[in-house]
Amino acid sequence: MGQPTKQLFRGALLLTVAGIVSKCISAGYRIPLQNITGDLGFYMYQQVYPILGIALTLSLYGFPAAISQLVANLQEEEKSLSVNGFYLPLTALLFFINGLLFLFLYLGAEHIAAWMGDVHLSPAFRLSAFTFLLIPFTSLFRGISQGMNDMRPTAISQVLEQITRVTVILFFSIVVVQSNGDLYGVAKGAGVGAIVAAGISATWLGWTWMKSIPTLTWQKVSFSWRKYSKVIFGYGFFICLNYMMLLLLQLSDALNVVNGLLDFGYSLLEAKEWKGVLDRGYPLVQLGTVLGSSLALALIPSVTQKRYQRAPASFRLHMESALRFSIYISAACSVGLMTIMPLANQVLYETNEGVHSLQLLSFTIFFASTALTASSILQGLGYVYRTAIFVLFAFLVKFGGNELLIPEFGIMGAALATIISVLILCAINVFVLKQKVKGIRPFPIPLFRFMISLLVMTGFVISMNQLYAYSSFLNSRIETALFVGIICVLAGCLYVILLIRLRAFKEEDLRELPFADLLIEIQRWRFRP
Repeated sequence: MGQPTKQLFRGALLLTVAGIVSKCISAGYRIPLQNITGDLGFYMYQQVYPILGIALTLSLYGFPAAISQLVANLQEEEKSLSVNGFYLPLTALLFFINGLLFLFLYLGAEHIAAWMGDVHLSPAFRLSAFTFLLIPFTSLFRGISQGMNDMRPTAISQVLEQITRVTVILFFSIVVVQSNGDLYGVAKGAGVGAIVAAGISATWLGWTWMKSIPTLTWQKVSFSWRKYSKVIFGYGFFICLNYMMLLLLQLSDALNVVNGLLDFGYSLLEAKEWKGVLDRGYPLVQLGTVLGSSLALALIPSVTQKRYQRAPASFRLHMESALRFSIYISAACSVGLMTIMPLANQVLYETNEGVHSLQLLSFTIFFASTALTASSILQGLGYVYRTAIFVLFAFLVKFGGNELLIPEFGIMGAALATIISVLILCAINVFVLKQKVKGIRPFPIPLFRFMISLLVMTGFVISMNQLYAYSSFLNSRIETALFVGIICVLAGCLYVILLIRLRAFKEEDLRELPFADLLIEIQRWRFRP
């Protein structure tokens, strides 16, 4: 393997690790946030979060990916990144796009808040709009470094930005609660956190760029506004829509759950609190989806149309391995979370409100992870726009499902609408994958062995739930949290060992994992009396 290829794989691995770390931080901090602010404060934060999440996704995945493509093309053509032929036109395009987004959110804040059924959120939306004005800086610097196969600035800035944002948000929340202030300050704190984090990230990226970039030139270089606009507008937006899947589902909830709960019969205050209860499920779903898809996605950084055409049989086996990992992990996360949810809800959020809706929401992990893995393969094969349209269609299904189901079933209807939308998205992606990759098995698993492993794990968790119900030694929240943690670890180990011993994994799969020799030894071990 040549040096450029090795560097590319190391960079892809670095971005994967940084993505997992930042997503875990993003999911994890919302649990203490809900504990600090309660369901009402958590509702206010979650109304703003999808918009801030979309801004973050554009600055991390969409625009940098588009810019890196332009940089790579210029390098192949042996053209320099001149000020007048690269930096100025790209900066102008980025400011134009994000300026429009800023104006839309800033000027339309009152209309958006009224649509959500809570006009008091409009100041938080106006404050959050300023985040879009910093996206051009972070996107440009990240895109340049990625185009030069240097993923370190993107990876480090991603984690730095996430840590800063979380710190500011939690600080604001503590101040608001301790001063008995207006809980809408939590939503404003989310906007402040995003602005401060993006500003620090842009400053660090700019400093890194200034150290590494050669002397700027003003060469007379021809460039195409049409080409730049097509890549930034089109590719930049569409490439990151897959990463926005869960964000768009939460955006739909932010837009119409409160109004639907009013039709269900709740007062406005009750509707806000129950929306906060529904939002409890998304951090857990996000964590499960990260676990369910990240390992699979780490196996497919080299998916390209050329590799498929050169070695289709090897390609299919590699992709089936990625799908197998995604199915095994996400199914365990979904079923395990559903089973442990009565305890987890009590431990993490102090009450057991909405537990049945949250149990239903747990199955989002399986369908979302499988859909994301399949769509990532399709993106690598060049079907970027098609997979993006599928995600937008799932958003429309979710929005329409909320409108129909919430007035009849409350937050259970919202959870059901989420499951239906991701199920449809998963089915579409798997169907298209089967059409485009001839001979691939979308669910390449030994069903009986898989089901046995899953049922044994589920039975173990249920028995532990019963043990807790009749125990007299778990009296505090900390003790219960430790008990739940131990259950999760033991259940996960039991599940993996059963999959290995029942040969649900192929030996080639195990060689992709850490401690491969030990895992293969477990699979081969025979009891001899």
